[in-house]
Amino acid sequence: MLASPNFRRIRSLIGKESLIGFNNNHMSTSKESATIDIAICVDSQIFTRGLVDFLRELLGERARIRIHKPIHADSLPHSGARIIILDALLALPILERLPRDCRSQHIILVSEKSHPGLELEEHADKFCAFFPARADETSLQRDLQSILDCPALRSNDVSACERCPSRLAYLAAALPLSPRELEIFERVGRLQSTADIAESLGISIKTLESHYANMKDKLQLSSSRELLKVAVDWVEGR
Repeated sequence: MLASPNFRRIRSLIGKESLIGFNNNHMSTSKESATIDIAICVDSQIFTRGLVDFLRELLGERARIRIHKPIHADSLPHSGARIIILDALLALPILERLPRDCRSQHIILVSEKSHPGLELEEHADKFCAFFPARADETSLQRDLQSILDCPALRSNDVSACERCPSRLAYLAAALPLSPRELEIFERVGRLQSTADIAESLGISIKTLESHYANMKDKLQLSSSRELLKVAVDWVEGR
């Protein structure tokens, strides 16, 4: 379950002006500004309440927020919302059904994890940002700014997505491994056996064990058990 975010402290630290762009004609604070439809589907009532209060304080009358229960998450792509804030645990089946480079809706994932995990990253062209529930204020400020000021949100300019800083910010941290070692590391994290990895890569078990030793050395791990734990955590986003 997601913890309650410290939105009040975030609001006091970063200020409304820095988030909604007072100098941006499209993001004016006047009553004439366009309504922003936002759908929230997060499996935590506490987190949802904090998020709703934060968005209403931030956007005022422009925010039209709808809360969706997790059991109805499948309906989100048809909700009409331009921004969807979605629990990462509910996201995979939804993202799998969306077309590639779908930008009619801007999807923000939230999670207790530090990055989405490799399964969600395979659909990285379908969501805009990823918020760890305990993210620092600077990260939240940056991503909300880019989402709210996004040209694609205002005018469906999907080319803007290629320049969006949020799209790269949530990917798993790079590891000091060679491409071959990274491939093996991912397979270890997906709990494939040594025999299966060796067979699928067409290498001997002795060669694979040599790769294991090099990976443990580069990652400063002392045992195969530690290597397994770190690999699983990395694949799953912890």
